[in-house]
Amino acid sequence: MNFKSLLKAVAPTLGAAVGGPFGGIAGKMIADAMGETPPKNASSLEKIVRSALGDPEMVLKLKEAERTFDAKMKELDVDIFAHEVDDRKNARDMAKVNMWPQIILSVVFILGYFVVLSFVFQSLYGDASINPQILVLASTLLGIFTGEIPRIMSFWFGSSAGSKEKTAKLGVANEST
Repeated sequence: MNFKSLLKAVAPTLGAAVGGPFGGIAGKMIADAMGETPPKNASSLEKIVRSALGDPEMVLKLKEAERTFDAKMKELDVDIFAHEVDDRKNARDMAKVNMWPQIILSVVFILGYFVVLSFVFQSLYGDASINPQILVLASTLLGIFTGEIPRIMSFWFGSSAGSKEKTAKLGVANEST
């Protein structure tokens, strides 16, 4: 499970903010709560979050940072979840325009994934002897491809059912205001 999903399980507002326009503020609040220096990039934030999730006291601090962040966003009249929903909505609205570039790139990417995957399996389990440096490069490419396949699937098929449920709740909440 990626760290953003882990963070969302404990601190949903902070998890939604990370990676978005308010990610810097969220990252600083997380680091401050953990007694760490503000993260310079996503991997340092990930280390902070993963180490915090292993300690119940740190989880409580993370939840307190969540409340503080939530209060600050309300003070600024910013709805983090609305921004997240708008982002997905805008991506789906893109379907109303020419989608051929996205279709072609998705197909090429997924075909490339399977070509590299078959190359790696052929080199590991087949009779062909392949230069070890080429195999390392292919393995690295396979790792990159494997990490990006879920993004393509999320783009075309939407995200998790939990996200859809949250979107539905936000729609109800927005109608009542």
